[in-house]
Formats: sequence, structure tokens, C-alpha cells
Amino acid sequence: MARENQGLHAALIVFVVLTIFLAVSTFVFFSQAKDAKEQAAKYGKDAQTNQALATDKDKLMKEFMGMMGFAEGDSPETVRDKFAEDMQKFAPKDVDEQARVYREVLRRQDELIKLGNQSYAVEQAKTKKYEEDLVAVNQLADAKIAEFEKQAAEATKDKDRETLQFQQDRDRIEKAQEQLAGDLDQTRKDHQQELGLKDTDIAKLKQDVVALADVYAKAKGMVDDMRQEVPDQFQAQVRLVNQRGGIVWLDRGSDDGLRPQTKFSVFPSGSSNVSEVGKKANIEVTRVLNGHLAEARIVDDDPLNPIMVGDKLYSPLWNAGERRHFAVVGEIDLDNNGRDDLERLHTLIEMNGGVIDARMNAQGARAGQMSMNTRYLVLGEEYDPTATAEMREDYNRIRTQADQLKIETIPLGEFLELMGWNQRVKIARFGGGGYDQFPVEKDASPSVSTGTVSELFKPRKAPASSRSSAY
Repeated sequence: MARENQGLHAALIVFVVLTIFLAVSTFVFFSQAKDAKEQAAKYGKDAQTNQALATDKDKLMKEFMGMMGFAEGDSPETVRDKFAEDMQKFAPKDVDEQARVYREVLRRQDELIKLGNQSYAVEQAKTKKYEEDLVAVNQLADAKIAEFEKQAAEATKDKDRETLQFQQDRDRIEKAQEQLAGDLDQTRKDHQQELGLKDTDIAKLKQDVVALADVYAKAKGMVDDMRQEVPDQFQAQVRLVNQRGGIVWLDRGSDDGLRPQTKFSVFPSGSSNVSEVGKKANIEVTRVLNGHLAEARIVDDDPLNPIMVGDKLYSPLWNAGERRHFAVVGEIDLDNNGRDDLERLHTLIEMNGGVIDARMNAQGARAGQMSMNTRYLVLGEEYDPTATAEMREDYNRIRTQADQLKIETIPLGEFLELMGWNQRVKIARFGGGGYDQFPVEKDASPSVSTGTVSELFKPRKAPASSRSSAY
């Protein structure tokens, strides 16, 4: 009985052990199956996410290729080659290698376009200014042309009048000749002696024809001369003089286009042409008072030949109602100090209302050209052999051009003399001197007394007679 109970106990123990093992195995199996199912679900979800990302990435890549201008089927090698070609063609040469990308290239191109637009705007403004200047020049030219046409019409009338007179005289002479010839034929048979007298009359009439032809030639020469520019005449006159104040007043003002700092040469009142007499003084306009009155200071004059009311004024740089045009060639040294004063001369001409048609800088580069409007060619010293070949060739070329255009040439010294220019010398006014005007050379060694005392600083002693009387 006891042995059977032991077998039951053993069987029960085995059963319990098997049940526990089976339960544990079942739990472990179901746990692993649940984890596997969750893992599979996760992998499926990740696969869907990756598939969506792949689809979006492919879509973005296609959009990017389209935005960059590449075809959808272009290979990476093709894209790389086209990118290198675009960088070589469109990227500025000064862009760093790191910045050779489309965004940086587009930014630089945009900057260049903006700079180009700014330059274009500036050039447009210059073009507009040039057009306005051209309109003004055309208006002045039209006025000049109208004036010349009027003069030409008057000259034509004079020529026609002289031609008509000549024709009438010739007809009269021809009629007279015919009459004389008829009279000669009529009286030749009866009056042989009178025939000689008639021959004398015919010879005289022929001389008259020659004289009339000479008159006609002179008249034609006068007409031709009227078409040419008249010699320089005086442009203004002194109305009032203040010798004490060094001031004069002249009969030209704002209506005549006069400006301050314009310089004039002064000639005697009885002069009729600039070339006839020498000048007596120089003045410079300081104030334009009204339309036909201006104030000027006397730059230099001769006390023995002072400026008087009625004296004539002339300047090659100025003429009432117009701006005179000039050209300059050669070495310009205004004050004989060995330095180039070309720009200084340009400034003097422009300050006095003149216009420089053809100018040259110190390097020999010429800007502008002379024309029929150019009044004077100012001649400086001819370039020495050390000057560039271009400057020496320009000197001869512009002089030849002036001869062809019939432009008057004037030496620099004569030009400065006529315009009333004087070299300015630094002076000290009475009572206004100072260290700047009269610098004193300082001695580096200290002053040392000689040990003697001037008589002016010694104690004074009373005379001997005064000392004796005091005692």
C-alpha cells in the first residue's frame, strides 16, 4: 500500500513537472510569437514609410532637375559636365572655387546687372546733357547762319548792283563804239584827219573799259572780303574812373554775357583797331552791376599814362553775346619756372568765358577737334626732342589744320598780353606784415653778451658845475 502511494506520488510529481514545463513552454512560445508579430508589423510600417520617402525624394529630385534646367533622364555625369560648362561660361573669373555654385553665380550676375544699369543711367544722363548742349549749339549756329545769310544777301545785292552798273556801262560803251564806228564809216572818205582823232577816242574808250573792269574786280574783292571775318575790334569802353581807388566802370554787363574775373586790355580812346596801338593798362572785372554796367579793378597801369574815360577795352577771350572758342598747342609755361602750366591756362580761358575746342594733357593725349568756330590757336613753345613723338607730331598736325581752316594763330605771350593777364607776385601790405610774409632765419647758437654796455644804458652824471654848486 505504501509502495503504491509512492508510485502515485512519483506520477503526480512527474505530471506536475510536465504541466509546469508545458505551461512555461506555452508562455514562452506565445510571448515570442507576439514579439515576432509586433516586429513584423513594425517592419511593414517602416517599409511603407521608406517607400513614401523614396517616392518623395524621387519627386523632389525631378523637380530639382527641372529647376536647374536639366532633362529628367540626364545622368549624374551629364549633370556634372553641364554644371562645369555653365561655371566656365557664366561664372566671373574672380569667384573663388568654393563659390562657384548657381546661387553665388546668379547673385554676382545680379550685382553686375545692377552696376550696368547704374552706368547706363549715368550715360543716359550724360546723353541727355549732350543733347541739350547740342540743341543750344544748334540754336547759336542757326543764329550765326542767319546772320551770315543776311550778310551774304546784302553782299549779293551789292554785287548785283555793281554787276548791273557794269552791264549798263558796257552797253553804253558798246553803243558808243557802234556809233563811233558808224560815224567813222560815214566820214572816213571825207575826213581822213578826223579818222585819227576817232582812233584816239576809241583807244580812250578801251581804256575806260579796262578801268571799269578793274572797278568791277575791286568791287568783287570787296564782296569777298565782306564774307570773311573782320579784324578784331574793341568790345567795350571805360565809362568812369576812380584813380585813387584803382577802380573803373565799363559799359558792358549781364545782358552782354559778361562775367566776373574777365580780364581786358585798355587802349587809348582814339584807337580804331587793336593792331594799331599798344595797350596802356590791364583791368579785371570784379562785379557785374546791371545789364550794361560792370565794375573792374585796375591790375596794372602807367601813372604817366593813366586810364581815362572813353578808353577802349579788348580781350581775345570775350565778345558780347558769344563765347569764343580756342585751341592750345605746345609747351605752356606762364611764369618761366620750368613747370608745365597747360591746365592753368585752360582754367584762365574758361574763367574768362572761353571754350577749349581742342586740348592736350601733359601726357600728350588730345581731346576734341578744331572747327570753323575756333577763333584762335594759342601757340606755346615747340616741344623739345625729349618730348614724345606723338606730342611733336600733334604740334605740326594741329598747326597745319589751323592753316587749312583759316584759324588765326597767336603766340602765348601776345595772347596773355591782349587778355590783360599779369603774373601775380606775392606782396606785403603796409601794416599787415607778419612772420608768414617776412620769415626770419633763426640762429641755432644762443646769444652771448659781449660785456660792454651801450652809452644809452649807462647811468647819467650831472655836469661838473652842477656838482660844485650843490656842495
